[in-house]
Amino acid sequence: MNKLGIFLLLFLISNATFAQKIDACFSKKKFKITKICSFNPRPDKNDFILPMPGDLKMVFKKVEVVGNNFWGEQSVEIGSIQGEIFEGVKKIPITGSFFSKKNNYYYLGKYEVSLAQYVMTMGNGNLDEGLKYYYQHSGDKKIKQKIEKYRKRKKPVWFYLSQPLRSISWFEYQKFIRQYTLWCYKNTVCNNKMPRLSTSLIGRGKKSSALSFFRLPSELEWEFAARGGLKALSTINRDTNKAIYKDVLPFKEELISKYIVSEKIKRIGYLESSYDFYDIFGNVQEFTLNQFTTEIIQGKIGALTVRGGSYLTKDFRSSLRKEEEIYNIDINNNLVEKRSNTSGIRLAIGTSTILGNKKYMKEISTQYNTYIKNLRAQTAVGISNSSQFSKATTGDLQSAINLLDVIKVKTTDTKTKNEIEKIKQNILAASHKIDDGVKKVTLTLINDGLLTLKIAIREHAMELRRQDKLNMVKKSKVMSRKTALIEMLKVELNNHHKRFTEYYASYINILDELKTYPLELIKNSLQETKKTNKLKKIYLTTLQAHLLNAIKNNGINVSLYKNEIYQLSKKLKSGEI
Repeated sequence: MNKLGIFLLLFLISNATFAQKIDACFSKKKFKITKICSFNPRPDKNDFILPMPGDLKMVFKKVEVVGNNFWGEQSVEIGSIQGEIFEGVKKIPITGSFFSKKNNYYYLGKYEVSLAQYVMTMGNGNLDEGLKYYYQHSGDKKIKQKIEKYRKRKKPVWFYLSQPLRSISWFEYQKFIRQYTLWCYKNTVCNNKMPRLSTSLIGRGKKSSALSFFRLPSELEWEFAARGGLKALSTINRDTNKAIYKDVLPFKEELISKYIVSEKIKRIGYLESSYDFYDIFGNVQEFTLNQFTTEIIQGKIGALTVRGGSYLTKDFRSSLRKEEEIYNIDINNNLVEKRSNTSGIRLAIGTSTILGNKKYMKEISTQYNTYIKNLRAQTAVGISNSSQFSKATTGDLQSAINLLDVIKVKTTDTKTKNEIEKIKQNILAASHKIDDGVKKVTLTLINDGLLTLKIAIREHAMELRRQDKLNMVKKSKVMSRKTALIEMLKVELNNHHKRFTEYYASYINILDELKTYPLELIKNSLQETKKTNKLKKIYLTTLQAHLLNAIKNNGINVSLYKNEIYQLSKKLKSGEI
């Protein structure tokens, strides 16, 4: 047989094997369901796969977002006007935990976590121990009977173990995530494959690269993926002439049965995927990282947040979000941890975000200025705090009032004059409200600036104290455990320096924002702050000097302000302030 014939034969064999694995996962005979069905019943060449205990795997998909700016380069809409009151439409910047020179991205589980993945992890690869642990912590007694019935008949139990994990408490989900993270770092293959921020991008040595870990997805990460991500954003729905991303669901409603598991729990990946993710709607509703708030980014804080609906849900939406209790009252009137049969999890991979050298931190600060002026200004938070809002004073409204006065004089009809007067009074009322709003925003920014300045000064003072102690320890010749103490002080020194850098950058950003506000408004707000803010006078005097200097020169003198803060830090260290 020639080389081409051998190649074709191997190709056919490999594809036959691949097809057989898929067929096995969808057999109607329960005992034919195999182990792979519990973690990847629909393999794909773009899967990102990490090993798990018991020769299982956890499969993720990379979710790409626009740009590689640390703060994000694109805002996306989440929520729906067709949903409930807790699903209000929001425009929020989207970014990812990881980034390359090309773009930001994050990793989200391709499937919901299966019972097998939980059992093998908690049993450290031992099925018997894992099942025993699950039976102790599960609220579903029926599934134990079904599994043990099969085991007594010496038949595979993967049919049941391929179903999504459910019926355990929130605290047990957290134990599982912690256990898997710890196992991954002990396992050489998993540790080496775990995604990390590029050391060349964050400017850190290889030995101190940012650590990654497993976690739940945020609500924004979950909804962006559920809506179809970048693919859906760039695909136009011909019926509505808008991006599919903005539709209630990322597929037509008549296709719901093709993508959504309802009425009865099914094995993971049993139905088709929606933009690379299986069972993101239906089967089990999925916990997210965030506690429930009455609005996604603000409002009253409640218990836990679940997304996607379950097999019992009747009305599905990408924006659907519900509150799930942490505790229940049992029949004996005792407080117990809630174990819901309709709730499960889908994993994400997280990492530290600001662990870099000075060059990296400086780059982040530079990007933040661009972010504030552009992307953040489009969001609800940005609009309410932007300098554009501060400029919406009574100037334009006064022009409108003057025009109404001219029209009123020229009008002879009494009824029309009365209507004009009503409009004028309404405009005046609106003008007062705008002025009040601008004053509140200005006062809030000034108070935030004062608090940030105080913390920056304190952190630098602590840094100086640690440096003095470190120098003393280094000079000592008789101190026991000298090396360990030096290392500890170096860590503390670095932590204080890092916090100072962060707070000083925030302080500069606040000054940069405030300098665009009207001077008279700034002066009045500073006077008001003197009466109400209980911080020491030195902090307000410093902020006032920096702010007035920035307004006068229409720019921020970063080095001058930093040197003045250094002098205050030395005074705080010596006890002078």
